Amino acid sequence: MNASTSNSGFKKPKELARPVSSAPPLRALETSSDGRYSPTRSVLNVPSRNASFSGGNANNSTDNKRRPDNIAQGVSEMPVQVSDVLPSVPRLGALSENVPAKKNIRENNSDAENSNSTSGNLNFRVFGSSESERMFIFTGTVERIIKWNKIFQNHFCYFEVIASVISIQEGTIKSQKIMLLRDRKGPILQMIYYGTTHLNIEDFHVGQILRCMGKMSAPNVLNAISIRSASQEEVDILQRLCLVCDQAISHFLNA
Repeated sequence: MNASTSNSGFKKPKELARPVSSAPPLRALETSSDGRYSPTRSVLNVPSRNASFSGGNANNSTDNKRRPDNIAQGVSEMPVQVSDVLPSVPRLGALSENVPAKKNIRENNSDAENSNSTSGNLNFRVFGSSESERMFIFTGTVERIIKWNKIFQNHFCYFEVIASVISIQEGTIKSQKIMLLRDRKGPILQMIYYGTTHLNIEDFHVGQILRCMGKMSAPNVLNAISIRSASQEEVDILQRLCLVCDQAISHFLNA
């Protein structure tokens, strides 16, 4: 009795081992225009459902049974392209055109830092800190107004004069009026006003005491911006107001 024969008298069947390399590759089927199936390149996918039921034979079932043994061979035979795995990536040159250079980025950062440091160190200056930005308002008689105007001719000043009217006449242009003011026997101040000037009075007459405020445009010419009748209290304290203004001017000049 041979060694391959068991005690029962039957021969032990030999195990069939088939090399993986001898298995045929899997084929995918594609339908052509006439309805037939044509094999294409080797893929891992199982043939379509139509291919398994229409036009199938024993070879199809055999291929299905051999599928686990043929996976390695199918992978080795399947052509792989980089474009199938990775998305489209732009060229390096295109990326370099869109991305700014490091030098430009450094320059932009330095400019931003300089602007921030400048804004942080900015010292806000109070308006009026210099003599050319100061505004002065003086109240006095015609004589004092003319005198103060000579001292502050390079400064922005408003002058408030309290004096009596000695003359009213028409101006050289339309809607212009000229009024002459005087303190007893002192100098004469020419006051110019227009129809748009703020007037808080119904009518003017000679001898009336007015309170006029404006800016000097000449040594003895006042362009009025507001005219009203002076109260008796203002007339009584006029000399005291002149004294206060003189002291303030002396302190300013001596400082």
